[in-house]
Amino acid sequence: RYAVQGAERAGITGITRALEAMARRPDRTHILRGLKVPLLILHGTKDKFIPSRRAKALAVALRCHPGVLVFPGWELPTEAAA
Repeated sequence: RYAVQGAERAGITGITRALEAMARRPDRTHILRGLKVPLLILHGTKDKFIPSRRAKALAVALRCHPGVLVFPGWELPTEAAA
């Protein structure tokens, strides 16, 4: 519901611009590698924009342990933020 409301407010133009900005964003993996704190990557299998294999590849690149937690069908922003 949260994502749907945001998409409705943004409209096609807003969504398109956001996707273009994400596609142009430079890779910041090297910055994340420099962090000296534990990392946890959460990813939902129903993500329509970024496939879970990308999250898994990021976990490998960052040498995360245990890696990435992929939640089948998980698209719950409120629960993720808790």
